[in-house]
Amino acid sequence: MKTIGYILKSGFIISLILLISCESENNTIDNSGFFIEISDGTLITENDILFYDSSSCILFLKYDMYLSYKESESGNILKNEFTVFVNRDTIYQGVIYPYDYMTSAGPPLPFFIYRDEQDLDRSVMEIRFTGYSSDLRNDPRIINALKNSGLLNSGISFTIDSVEVFDLFPNDKVRCVITIKNHDPINYYILDPQKMGEAYYSFYNRGLVFYRHETGYVSDFDGIYHSEYGKITVDDFSLLKGNSSLSFTFSSDDYFIAFSGIYKCSFSLRYRGSYLDLNQSDGRIWIGNVSSSIDNIIIEIE
Repeated sequence: MKTIGYILKSGFIISLILLISCESENNTIDNSGFFIEISDGTLITENDILFYDSSSCILFLKYDMYLSYKESESGNILKNEFTVFVNRDTIYQGVIYPYDYMTSAGPPLPFFIYRDEQDLDRSVMEIRFTGYSSDLRNDPRIINALKNSGLLNSGISFTIDSVEVFDLFPNDKVRCVITIKNHDPINYYILDPQKMGEAYYSFYNRGLVFYRHETGYVSDFDGIYHSEYGKITVDDFSLLKGNSSLSFTFSSDDYFIAFSGIYKCSFSLRYRGSYLDLNQSDGRIWIGNVSSSIDNIIIEIE
């Protein structure tokens, strides 16, 4: 009987050791590579990620994930913080910040994730940056970890090829040519100014911004609210094939530039997503916000 008792005790101890060993192994898996830890206890690991788009700093998850930012009963703002790790090394920290709580002071930390009750797709997690410190969202450690795990997409970029300004009283007409490049092997749907209308395209992307070198004078888009704003359909997009480029020309007379001079011009492409399904039969709708600029644009105002 003593022998049997000894065997049972030995078996229990061995099982306990194996259990602890498995738990330790699981913890090692959860805490290796890229992961995000939120102060409410939520853990986002590589197993939860569909891919990360480094052009827009958006993390696409495999499923909807609710990130708590408000107490359900009182409605008080929680401002849960998150920490981005690579192999247990802290890369940066940020805060879950609700849109309806935005103030002139902005978020309390330079990195933040918007969350509010109007979120249409909780599998999309855009990490934003206020610009008041070093931008670590594409830190090489993050890029390398996600690339090694097959979870990195490079998204799109674009160049402003030319900007022309025509002095037409009382406003100025601006014509712009851009070339958009797809850095991934998959196809992306991008907004097309000819399909959605050039005036709407300019308004939707908030037009070009002009910075005058001599005085620092800034002149930007003066377009009024467009009646079609927010009404985006699949027909407003064109297909940008994998690892290819596409050029667009668009113009608008909703500008007022008061002074002649040499200018730097900037422009942003944006699409935040709506009720449209991001996954299409032959590609994926690109969402995000990317910017580009062109310098030494000479403008002569009569």
